[in-house]
Amino acid sequence: RLGRRRGGCCLPSVVIIGAMRAGTSALTHHLLQHPHLIRNADGTEVHYFSDPFATTRSLLKTWPAYVGKFPAQKNILTLDKTAQYLTGNLDALRTLLPSARVVAVLREPGQRAYSEFRHHCRAGRVVAGGVRRAAARGWVSACRTRRRPASTRARSACG
Repeated sequence: RLGRRRGGCCLPSVVIIGAMRAGTSALTHHLLQHPHLIRNADGTEVHYFSDPFATTRSLLKTWPAYVGKFPAQKNILTLDKTAQYLTGNLDALRTLLPSARVVAVLREPGQRAYSEFRHHCRAGRVVAGGVRRAAARGWVSACRTRRRPASTRARSACG
């Protein structure tokens, strides 16, 4: 009923899932160097299976929209990279994409958390309210290695 190729679309052959800051984007970038592998039409994360509480039946209601994101081309495989599928509805993913290869990218939890903290520092999302907690963990001094513009220095816990 949910055939591989349908109406000019091709279901993903590879699904990449993983933790934030674990290297899913880097893996996707390197895999897409292969001439017979493409990503969804707009190149963004689809988030179709991201909701862990969505039932397979409810996902089927929006199935045509999901399938429509993956164009069919002869001798070309498609790839869906959405890191949040790791904590999403994997049962529905396996049911609706039974022949897809699922690649999970993981990272040592401490390094991953520190990398995510640095990511938020660079983006200016760590604010003064979080200074005490971050300072208690010794993260503020590590985050101060990059200088921020004077306008954000007063508000940022990352200096």
